[in-house]
Amino acid sequence: MTQEPEDVFKARLAAAQAQRDKEKGVTAHSGSMGLPSGMGLGFRIGVELVVGLAVGGGVGYLIDRWLGSSPWLTILFFFFGAGAGVMNVYRAVNGLGSRVGFQKPRDGKE
Repeated sequence: MTQEPEDVFKARLAAAQAQRDKEKGVTAHSGSMGLPSGMGLGFRIGVELVVGLAVGGGVGYLIDRWLGSSPWLTILFFFFGAGAGVMNVYRAVNGLGSRVGFQKPRDGKE
């Protein structure tokens, strides 16, 4: 019995992906995207915090200027931005948000 072309393709694709992962040093747990380096993760965490604070403070400042309620909304939105930055750091550290639907990878170890 001969194999279907689809079965042959799937077997060749799996072999090619395994070879690529082996060459890159990707483990089965990290998926085909690989784990971020420590320095890359550190830069991402720093950027997430700074951008959250800057956007929150900036939006608060602009609304304060528009409404003339300085500095209350700037302070309020600064804390909202800080909360958003901390939440983004939490997602980055736990690997959430790196895949579609903000789900952890399924590796059978739940």
